[in-house]
Amino acid sequence: YLLSSPAIGFALLRWNCRTLILSGLVLIAFGQLVFAAGRTFPIILFCARIITGVGNASSEIAAMTLVSRQYTDHIGKCMSAFEVCQGVGWIIAPSFAGYLFESWGPVAGFSAPFVAGALLSMLIFLYTLIIVPHDLPTPKPSEDVQQDSIGFKETLRQMYNPRLALTSLSLFLYSVALNSVFSTVVEDAGLGSRTGGELLTVQSILYIMCGPVVGYLSDTYGCNRALISSGLGLAAVCCAMLGPSPLLRPLIGEQRQLGQPRIFRSAALTLALLGVSEALVVAPTYPELIVSCKLNVVHSSGPLSALFSGTWSAGEAVGPMFGMVLVENYGFPW
Repeated sequence: YLLSSPAIGFALLRWNCRTLILSGLVLIAFGQLVFAAGRTFPIILFCARIITGVGNASSEIAAMTLVSRQYTDHIGKCMSAFEVCQGVGWIIAPSFAGYLFESWGPVAGFSAPFVAGALLSMLIFLYTLIIVPHDLPTPKPSEDVQQDSIGFKETLRQMYNPRLALTSLSLFLYSVALNSVFSTVVEDAGLGSRTGGELLTVQSILYIMCGPVVGYLSDTYGCNRALISSGLGLAAVCCAMLGPSPLLRPLIGEQRQLGQPRIFRSAALTLALLGVSEALVVAPTYPELIVSCKLNVVHSSGPLSALFSGTWSAGEAVGPMFGMVLVENYGFPW
């Protein structure tokens, strides 16, 4: 996903969003079927995940670009709706996959979630093929390929814009922090996978609830930097409380175990506030990137969608490794 994002951002300057969405859905379905069939072959499983990652990047980045090109005056609201739908999927999919695995047994149950995912991808493919029109906003036909390349180069040149670079760095660091916490909090709590999943679901629910409100504030008042800054500050407080951080020892005394009921409730509340902070950071970031780039939305939305998705994915890759290193060497509170 991360490696293919720049190429997809460049392709969106030349090709229609609809084409890349459909291509990505086909790759996702194919990768899921290959993964389901190659249960005992690690190389096949690895290749299948690569195919799925490229398809996911293609469909997600193209969909984000399509939304930003269609609703240029309501990007904040559309992005919040985009993230809310993704959040609902993150809540439903693990439970649904777990149900299929338990219902079909250890052999067929391994393949069942991936076959279901492939079928769902093809249903979305048919829906997109029928509903999404062909004549979508793309770089003007009168502009030749060289002009498209110039637009892409201009976008790359804007990466040296301090405001754009700072916004991207903020998103990356937030993604690292959030994913490092999520990858270690359940293990530190000594919880089962089901209870731990319910604990993390609290965060997703608050994220879904707050996303539309943040999108409305972003579009109405244009206070993207204030929203992002407040979200980062809230996340810092939540992480300090969740540990709890050794820096808070003078206030809370000795460290306590997260598995205790009272501390478990405190962790649930803290993760809920992390959901609020995620909405404050993620929803206004893409509108802020577009404002910072100062280029035509039609030309900049593709590369900026790739930048947004790639930056978040980089944090998802680095965060768990960073969290595990800290836990193994310094303990969860750090």
